Amino acid sequence: MEEYLHHMQTLRSQMNEVEDQAAKISVEEQTQITTIQTLEKDLVSAKSEIKRLKEDTEQMMKARGEICSQILEKQRKSAVLDSDSHTLAQVFQEYHESTTRSNSMKNKRGKKTILFLG
Repeated sequence: MEEYLHHMQTLRSQMNEVEDQAAKISVEEQTQITTIQTLEKDLVSAKSEIKRLKEDTEQMMKARGEICSQILEKQRKSAVLDSDSHTLAQVFQEYHESTTRSNSMKNKRGKKTILFLG
């Protein structure tokens, strides 16, 4: 009987150890499950952020293209204005020279008339 009680105490002790180990394993499993769930949420969040950043990048590239087009258009207009300005300067110069020649000829004619009259 004493031996039986001793075996029962040993069995009870072993059962307690197994229960403690099972509890530790259960806590560890729950910790790992929680960690996995957190990592999955972080992954979903990261994927969402990547998608948003890609959309932002696409919008910026589109805006960049539009800005480049505007710059090219303004450069083209500036080149046209420069050309027009140069042409106007030439026309003005020719007009000025023509006016000067015309006035000079009038002055010469006027002097000749005065000479003939005088």
